[in-house]
Parts: sequence; structure tokens; C-alpha cells
Amino acid sequence: NNVFARINEIKNGSKNLSTSLKPEKIVEFENALKDKLSKVNSDKTNSEPVHPFLKSKQSEFEMKENENLEKKESDKKELIKTSVKKSSEKYGVSEDLINAVIRVESNFDKDAVSRVGAMGLMQLMPKTALELGVEKPFDIEQNIDGGTKYLKMMIDKYDGDLDKVLSAYNAGPNNVDAANGIPDFEETKNYVKSIRKILNK
Repeated sequence: NNVFARINEIKNGSKNLSTSLKPEKIVEFENALKDKLSKVNSDKTNSEPVHPFLKSKQSEFEMKENENLEKKESDKKELIKTSVKKSSEKYGVSEDLINAVIRVESNFDKDAVSRVGAMGLMQLMPKTALELGVEKPFDIEQNIDGGTKYLKMMIDKYDGDLDKVLSAYNAGPNNVDAANGIPDFEETKNYVKSIRKILNK
């Protein structure tokens, strides 16, 4: 035992001696390298699950989250489709026209808000929404019902003249009456053109 202990002392002493004989810059480099390798290994350990079971559970959770998002999106699309059909039958306005207005107004984003405060799928202004009896403008069914009701009012007012109907929906009937047609607003001209393009596809 004494001999073995002495051998270890000599070994350790030789290590210390070899280290002490190294130039200071080499010792600093070796220490820095050790620290860097230690940090890299530590980061690898922290970024990966401890056990493959945890990794599989994480993947399973992510898959379920994606499935839930897809289901919600599917449910929303189905509710929009049902609401458009219901409002179309209720007010006698074609589903194609309602869908085209929704596409151009909000691109089917039920939570859309414009820079002037228009809300929801069919972008109802607060005052118009109240006049149409829409209490929840971001509710899919109420918004589509209110927007379709307003379209029907404009169709009746302008005897089905689509340019005037769409212009009134975008710029208001007062501007349409003043121009006796599409008002000289670039936005309104583009709006009518965009919806007509969708309808003619």
C-alpha cells in the first residue's frame, strides 16, 4: 500500500511539474478550451429530453395541438359557410355575392378591424352594426346576417344595380347618390372591380 501510494504521489507530482513547465499562454488556452467544451456539452444536455419517453410525449403533445388548431379552423370555416347559406336564404342575396364581399372586406378573418374601425367578416361600422341590430360584430353568424341585411337594403335601393350596391357598401349611399354611380374614389373603384372579378371567375 505504501509503495502504491508513493507511486501515485510521484505521478501527481510529475503532472504538476509538467503543467508548471508549460508556458502560461498554453495553460490559459487549455483551460479556456476545457470551459468551452464543458459549456457545449452542458447546452446539449439541456436542449434534449432526458429520456426518449419524454421526447415522444412532447411530439404527441405538439401533434394534438396542431390537430386542435386544424379542428378550430375547420369549425370556423364550416360556421361561415352555414351562416352565409342561412343569410342568403333569409334575405334573397346570392351566396357568391356574400362570399365575395367577405373575401374582399376581411379575407375571412372574423376578428379583422380596419383603420377606420370597421369590424368582423363583413367589416361593419359601429354605427351601422347598431342600426342593423348586430350586438356582437365579431360573432360570425351576427356579422354575416348584418352584412347581408345591409347588402339587401342597397340592392332594393338601387334596383339591383351591382356597381351602385357595392359602391354604397364601401363608400356609403350618400356618396353614390351624389355621383349617381361609382364615386370618384380610388378605393371604391378598386373595391367594385375586385368583387366583380371574383364573381366572374
